[in-house]
Amino acid sequence: MNYDKFLHCGLNIFNSKGAEVGTQFIVGVDKEKNIFNIFCEENPGSYKFYDLPFTYLGFVDREIDGSVVRLVKHRRPTIEKKLRAYKEALGVLKGV
Repeated sequence: MNYDKFLHCGLNIFNSKGAEVGTQFIVGVDKEKNIFNIFCEENPGSYKFYDLPFTYLGFVDREIDGSVVRLVKHRRPTIEKKLRAYKEALGVLKGV
């Protein structure tokens, strides 16, 4: 599978009522480690940055513990906004 096509997509989490309860933005694809690099703007501090295995895609559109993960393909303005927030958060984390 070509995992690069998921770069800058969202893996958003919705509760059983359909409300979005979490957003995960794919900022990198590491094919050597088989992981996505994730940015979650809502999380505090260094918890904004983490990795998810490619196998996480198996949870898309499946109900698990009352929540559903949806793959979201963002429009260009949304991608640019999320990338600005990502770069800003990286700067704060590094003390820039």
